[in-house]
Amino acid sequence: SNPNAGTALEIQGRILAEQLGAERACWSLAQDGFASEFCRCLAFEFVASILLRKQQVACVKQLVDSASRSDSIVRQMIMGFGKSQVITPLVCLLLTQQAGMA
Repeated sequence: SNPNAGTALEIQGRILAEQLGAERACWSLAQDGFASEFCRCLAFEFVASILLRKQQVACVKQLVDSASRSDSIVRQMIMGFGKSQVITPLVCLLLTQQAGMA
């Protein structure tokens, strides 16, 4: 019998409980009247196996809103913010949906 097995199981249980109880940052999109974007963000979270952070959702919303108005915008983001794995793919997904490309 492994004495660390209980500990590993407890850790996994805590991680699962935290994930199940985590607040969805993309919920703010639905509350702001962006229901289709909310659904796409939920699907993106599921497919990418991630949980979007509030700052990421706010950044994506700002970039998509700006592009929808044909405005230019530049955002400076620190390393680890999710530029390559989260922001860019999600912005592209939402913009192609708006343009009717997908």
